[in-house]
Amino acid sequence: RRKKLDETNRAAAADLSSCSFTSIDNRSAVWGIRLQIVLMYLGTVIHRTYDRYGLSWTMLKSPWLPPQLTAVHYALNSSFSPRDIWLGDIIRTTLPLSQFMTFTAILIETFAPIACLVLHEYYVPIPAFLLWNLHFGLLLLMNLPNWQFVGMFATVIWVPSWVWDGLQRRLSNRFPNRISPPKISSTTYSPSISMLTLKKKKDDIELFDTTTTTTTTAVNDIILRDNDETTTSRSSGNKKTRKFRKRSFLSYFFLTYMLYDFAGNRGWYQKVDDGDIGEFLRFSQFWVMFSGPSPFTGHVLATGTLDGQEHVNIWEWMKSNRHDTIQVVDLNSFERHPWTNMTHVYPSPRVERAFQEMTDDRGRHKIDHFLNALCRVTPFTTVRLTVQKLNVEAPGSAQRFLKARPDAVYEVNCDGIKTN
Repeated sequence: RRKKLDETNRAAAADLSSCSFTSIDNRSAVWGIRLQIVLMYLGTVIHRTYDRYGLSWTMLKSPWLPPQLTAVHYALNSSFSPRDIWLGDIIRTTLPLSQFMTFTAILIETFAPIACLVLHEYYVPIPAFLLWNLHFGLLLLMNLPNWQFVGMFATVIWVPSWVWDGLQRRLSNRFPNRISPPKISSTTYSPSISMLTLKKKKDDIELFDTTTTTTTTAVNDIILRDNDETTTSRSSGNKKTRKFRKRSFLSYFFLTYMLYDFAGNRGWYQKVDDGDIGEFLRFSQFWVMFSGPSPFTGHVLATGTLDGQEHVNIWEWMKSNRHDTIQVVDLNSFERHPWTNMTHVYPSPRVERAFQEMTDDRGRHKIDHFLNALCRVTPFTTVRLTVQKLNVEAPGSAQRFLKARPDAVYEVNCDGIKTN
């Protein structure tokens, strides 16, 4: 009899472990976040294709679609963000490989989020892993750490709730005084073992063997606690409390506004508020990440005079943050042969992104402001910015860059600025 009862308890534990304790998948907030992830990827794909070329054959001119498939080529051959590693060199010199990566990337971004949303939870880890792998690959090849970490972490939203229930149950077994076990919902639990019934007794759930009327408490695996909110919900037919109604209203408001703003940014209709609410809440749905790698790129090299030594690499000096670390640059060689590892020359990815905007003529006021500020906060007596505007060569070219124009040089004498 005891052996039969132990087998029954183990079967009940397995049955409880497969059910959804919290039923969190049905909440609008969770579905809103999941739908937000889907819209983020779909908005980017639509911006690369439909928004730029319309629904016509001209869409095939997109570098993300066949027969072009040159997006990865231009991204990795640009001077902005590609890491100077052997894997990137292989992809840059192997056109079929870069085209395959472009094609698989657009497929993953288009269909993997939708698959995560509509597939059964047991199959969701497959497309979720593809999304995670996409961002991990970009992290290896591109110096864009912030977004790639966010993209990889965002795949956690696709983990089914029963996984978290199992983790919480195991942690509650290990730390019973600190972590409570997951709560069961009467609407989600339907035991497949007919000989067991659940009986509520204070804070625990006890298992009864109906054939022997022998009572045993399910140790560790299926100890469940109830709270006042669950009790009230069961007794009053899931009556919503005031606090829950407020949360529900906010969830549905943001979910509705997200869809409204996304469709408006696509130009499908005229937005009533012109998107002001979304901009104010930083909730805009205009997703354009990695919209289209440009065939143009640029370098900005900062040099100066320090302790009588000319042409000191200011980027290296800022990166090391040490006055005794001096790297002298051959500017003549830099002008004749543009560097291909500029992402490793800048002090940080944030500085690199900021100075990419200064390669355009419209960045002249930013350059002047930076040079004046650099003179005030550093010991350099002169500072100089050399700005290169370059063309990224097409696939199959012997060279990586081709100068689009002569280098622009901006130089400031810091002696007059420091005295003011």
